[in-house]
Amino acid sequence: MHAIHAVQAGMNDPNDQNWGSYNFAVRDRARWHGEGFALTVDWIYSYLTAQDKADIQKVFLYWANAINTQYQSPIDHGLNGVPDTGPKARNATNNYYTGLFRNLVMMVLSLDPADDPPVDPTKDALAWGNSLRSYMPYIQNRWMKQLYAQYGPGGAAEGGAHPEGSYYGLENMGFFRQAILALETAGYNDPSVSGPYIDITDMPFWDGLIDATIKSTPNNPVIVPPSSYMGKVFQIDNYGDNQHFWLPDASLTQSFAPMGIYDGLKGNTARLNTDKWLVRDFAPGGAPYLYAHAANIWPNNYASLAIFYFMLFDPNAPAPADPRPGMSTSFFAKGMGRMADRTSWSAGASLFTFLSSHQSVGHQHGYSGMFGFNRKNEWLTKELTQYASDNKGLASEFHNTLSLKNDDLPASALSSEWWAAEINKRGGQWVYAGYNNGDPTLTTSMQNDYDYAQTDLTNLYNNPYGAKDILHASRSIVWLKPDMIVIYDRAASGTDGRFKRFNLWLPSQPTITGNTASALSLSGTQKLNVTSLQPAGGALTVTSSTYEPINAIASDEPMHAKLVIEDPTNPKNVRFLTVLEGLDAGASPSQAVGIQSSGGTAFAGAAVNQTAVLFPVDIAKPFSGVTYTVQSGVSKQLVTGLTPNAKYDVAVQNAADGVQITVTQGSTYQPIAAACWSSAINRD
Repeated sequence: MHAIHAVQAGMNDPNDQNWGSYNFAVRDRARWHGEGFALTVDWIYSYLTAQDKADIQKVFLYWANAINTQYQSPIDHGLNGVPDTGPKARNATNNYYTGLFRNLVMMVLSLDPADDPPVDPTKDALAWGNSLRSYMPYIQNRWMKQLYAQYGPGGAAEGGAHPEGSYYGLENMGFFRQAILALETAGYNDPSVSGPYIDITDMPFWDGLIDATIKSTPNNPVIVPPSSYMGKVFQIDNYGDNQHFWLPDASLTQSFAPMGIYDGLKGNTARLNTDKWLVRDFAPGGAPYLYAHAANIWPNNYASLAIFYFMLFDPNAPAPADPRPGMSTSFFAKGMGRMADRTSWSAGASLFTFLSSHQSVGHQHGYSGMFGFNRKNEWLTKELTQYASDNKGLASEFHNTLSLKNDDLPASALSSEWWAAEINKRGGQWVYAGYNNGDPTLTTSMQNDYDYAQTDLTNLYNNPYGAKDILHASRSIVWLKPDMIVIYDRAASGTDGRFKRFNLWLPSQPTITGNTASALSLSGTQKLNVTSLQPAGGALTVTSSTYEPINAIASDEPMHAKLVIEDPTNPKNVRFLTVLEGLDAGASPSQAVGIQSSGGTAFAGAAVNQTAVLFPVDIAKPFSGVTYTVQSGVSKQLVTGLTPNAKYDVAVQNAADGVQITVTQGSTYQPIAAACWSSAINRD
């Protein structure tokens, strides 16, 4: 009761910046540990006096009003918070929103109706703000509605990939799951009681969150020498702000322990097993470190997590089984445009990831179009993982995507937004709601032998405050399983002399020879070979990750060098055609040969490993047929950028320099819905 009385003493005192301040209820202390007050009230309820409960009601109403009016709350009652629709509505996926949602739910549920009398006896107890329970309809119809809108169908997080990434996202979803557990155990997980938005408790997002976590991670944990004291860690390919290149045990427990307790109550034994495995085996150190993690509650005040460990793990229950052998190998989340796919669940597998998303929530970076590639349990390329506390990391050059110099923003725009100067200088994609011209578009296909994505990124490079010179930016990418990646990038500005750069992060300084580069993995047993086929005369340069001070590169980050490809003449219009191959250190790389169409709609591509991959040069131009020639050894073709569900005819004939192929609109072949057509090259 000491805290309750301290709040009472300082309530509404503008000079009290501690207990009595509204900020106490809506900022970091509340977001991290605010559940402790309502939980404690619930646990000691029978020992509280009538006066104690009256004091608690007064303070909880004060905090509930702060939550509903001050920060990251839904718009209603004339309040200024998160809107229902548009980019700013995605703030419902922010960790403050869910943290405060949890606190509000638990405070509202903490007092029995008899101990929650109306503040104004002349009004209905359920009049908004007149009792704690008066906020329950608001929770059900406003907070839950906005959560369902963002995590359900059509939402920013649909499919399970969280907009804040796994580092913040799992903590965030822990707050969410704690609120769900409270609603379940208090009898509110019932549409007849709470209305339709109570579906947040069991929506498909939760299975997707598990998939997003596991499938973005190599098969085996590894010892990382700087952090060997932690034991083996899973090096997850994350995105957004991160302090580590692995997931802390607290983040995993925060999310999957309350989910597991809930699954146990609901009889979902299969997912309960996975929840336990993620908390016990996926955390740093794995199962041998379980007791150490459970005991490590200070100085971070993880008391609730210790309780979750106790509730989740029955000492008489069998150890959780590894769920991965029974899982599919591919993952796609529509909300974040997140792909993750692998060749198998084994240490020798290849793993490919891709991301092209809206950029409108805190902790997102200018990363759309980026990809990662892991081979035999080592990352051969991915973004430079970091926490962008100095704002540099927001810029696209620190991610495996394009940097495109735009108009410089006026001084007024740069001074009003503290983070904008670095993006402006570095040609990055604009982040935060309202500071870019909209979302990217994305088309994808995930097949047994290849994955494909095409994304138009133009909106992200322009903004309403003066950066409007990027006329086009798009990326098409194909992963030819298991080891080849072919990328075709299009970039155009309205002004000459502005840089356009292809950025690729590598684990070591590459050796550059002409239009190729080769970088060894950290173990030295593998390498990534890079061949630049376009632009003609493109320059390949490399810089270290320490080429300038960066405040917070993630601990144990394996990327240490950045390869940049650019046309040094900086023309208005540039195309990048780049082929990547992962292979053992002593193996010879495959030859990559460029392809240029000779008739019809302009296409360009590459032939590698007996496969030809073709991309439209201009994705805005309608397809009117294409003719191209491949060398004689090519036996398979993959043509992207076609019209979904249309039909085509293909003619193949011998040519002096190989095989000529003509694709026209017709009636024989129908590409898959993702506008990508693959076939063998048949010579009659």
